[in-house]
Amino acid sequence: MFFDEKSRVFKRLKNILRDLQRTESDIKRKNFEDVFKELRLGFLENQKLISWLRKHHSAKIDSKDLTYGSEHLDKLFSKVTTMLMDIKEHFFNQKNYSAALALIQEMEDLVIWEIKADRRFTKQNIEVIKLSQDEILKRVKKVDRQLVRIIEKHGLDDPVNFIKITNKDSEKLKFIEFFNKGIVYNPKFSYKPIPENVLSKAQNQAEDVMKQLKDLNLTLTKGAAYLVEKKKVNLQIILKLIRSIGTNKITKYSMQLYSFPSNDLVKEAYAELDAGKRAVEQQLDAKLDKKRYSVKDFKKKANKFFKENNMNWNTIIKTGNDMDGRFKTVNTKTEFWINKDFAPFSERDIIKAIEHEIKVHAFRLESGKKSPLKILAYGTSGYLPTEEGLTTYFEDLKNATNPILQKKKILYVITEFLAAKGGFYHCFASLTKYGIEPKIAWDVVVRIKRGLSNTGQSGGLFKDHVYFLGDKLLREFISSGGRAEDLLGGKIGLEDIKHLIGKYRL
Repeated sequence: MFFDEKSRVFKRLKNILRDLQRTESDIKRKNFEDVFKELRLGFLENQKLISWLRKHHSAKIDSKDLTYGSEHLDKLFSKVTTMLMDIKEHFFNQKNYSAALALIQEMEDLVIWEIKADRRFTKQNIEVIKLSQDEILKRVKKVDRQLVRIIEKHGLDDPVNFIKITNKDSEKLKFIEFFNKGIVYNPKFSYKPIPENVLSKAQNQAEDVMKQLKDLNLTLTKGAAYLVEKKKVNLQIILKLIRSIGTNKITKYSMQLYSFPSNDLVKEAYAELDAGKRAVEQQLDAKLDKKRYSVKDFKKKANKFFKENNMNWNTIIKTGNDMDGRFKTVNTKTEFWINKDFAPFSERDIIKAIEHEIKVHAFRLESGKKSPLKILAYGTSGYLPTEEGLTTYFEDLKNATNPILQKKKILYVITEFLAAKGGFYHCFASLTKYGIEPKIAWDVVVRIKRGLSNTGQSGGLFKDHVYFLGDKLLREFISSGGRAEDLLGGKIGLEDIKHLIGKYRL
């Protein structure tokens, strides 16, 4: 095959030059010119070969092992051509045989490396190149299932579940006392330790899966393979973020996972706050707040929804020691938690919980489990804005949006913007100067600064802007003719849906 032919061409070139050194003749000169042309054609054919592979097969060319590609080959051919011309000049015109042979040796060393690269390419990729699309998808689905097992076993669907502040109440009392006295103080948060063996096992298992993906050597730019590759990278960052709890590194990893609010998004958040806070001023159905339900009644309603939709979930009653909010879905355990400390619950609370936590979070998870691509159960990389946008959409349909929580979504964006350059005190003071109640300001800043031990540092967990961003994305999607119900088939972001359509779908 061509990979071996390149080696033979260079060996012939070297032999001809050695013959020319001993006996110069027109025939040998012609041989030199012929080999030069053959070498040139060989490089051109090599370019065509790699281009063909890239176009027709899912062969990944690893830039660390092989520096193929048209740009590299152009540079390589240009370099070899220059060296050949110099060899001709030294050999035929200047009669400087030692210089010519030195260049030949340098060129040979260069080509030997290329030949080894060819062989690595041949050994590692030639089998994958021949795979059919069906076979590639079969292998990708195997890796997909292994990724999901790691996520389920170690609870890695949401790294925030590992961030548990142990002294929040005492630090709140201290902070509010100092703030009211005009004293600058930034809370010092402590966190529940995470057993190292848990992270190490997850890391080792993840690395095994990652090696399998690397061994496939696919060009992961389309379809299920692309989504699995992105989730692999996502899982790596999640593990790094969990290890960084208590340090400022959590800022970097949270930005890699969830990005950072754009200037336009920050401007929109300020505009909504200045315009009278759209969500707070909406007309609410007062009937939804009149009747109150016990935690047991709430549990019955949740279980009824699960049963009607054939969802095998358990509803668990918890306290504030186990969770912060009123209710939440624990995806990897298929459990719905209700915080009894917030009882009694209004009808609005129950409708919101069903529309938000169950109809979107839990239902999308169940749909994802039934799909051929199992990472749709726990979310493709970057799915979260779409997910949270859907929750608000379905809440609004039932007029069950909590105006305080909607207000907080706006404040999360603004506070992340403030936290990028300032500490806890700076963020809190800025919000209260803007007319935000101290209780709400505390809740918002804690969410942004959680993950840091020294909250006086800039940075934090930059995640919660996805709520406001998701609302914006869903409004645009619906206004352009999209249907929210079409997005309930699994946890995937709007920008990635195209990878499950057409020839690349599973």
